[in-house]
Amino acid sequence: MLRSILAMAFVVAAVAAPSALANQGGKFRGSGSDAGSRANITGSASVPSNGGAIATVRVQNTAATGLFQFGHLKQGSSYASDCGGGGTIGYMVERRAAGGSYLCNAFFGVFGLNHKFSTLHVSGSGWNAYIDGSKIDGPYALGFTSGQAFAVGEYNGGAPSSYSMTYGPSGGTPWQYTIDRTNWITINSATNFNEGGWIITSLPSPFSISR
Repeated sequence: MLRSILAMAFVVAAVAAPSALANQGGKFRGSGSDAGSRANITGSASVPSNGGAIATVRVQNTAATGLFQFGHLKQGSSYASDCGGGGTIGYMVERRAAGGSYLCNAFFGVFGLNHKFSTLHVSGSGWNAYIDGSKIDGPYALGFTSGQAFAVGEYNGGAPSSYSMTYGPSGGTPWQYTIDRTNWITINSATNFNEGGWIITSLPSPFSISR
């Protein structure tokens, strides 16, 4: 998760995966066999100088000790995180090896612009992040090869004054998962989680996470 560099503690529940500082809302698929999660994501958010927000697809292992996620990133001018210093805007690839620490790579881009974000575990290699089908980061061996597919909205620090992200907009890839690393399946049933204040619309895609 995007989080303050001053407090990296992360408290994880078995499924909903809330962090000690992050406020999250979204959906997860009730299976531990997913080797990838992907969707087009587009929207907008306004963050204060002391806050940051993300919108990602994620795979998290079912022991809830490791994850790999990719999506939009927007940080206020004075908010720093494991993804970079204040004012970082674009995309973020965040990973946590099972039982390890959080690490994040940020990439320049336009926050909220419609792109297909994909996380995928490649057999014999590791976890990779793809934007519009092209690899942008990875591979990373994280100690797990599958888990649960997530679609996540999140903020840290000061709350955004607005936040609305659409997953699977018309003409784009809906929220999907893969088990065999080849065939992607659209997710039409998932469980919502909400740490407070999020509005999460229903499947099938397009659906939105907003507040």
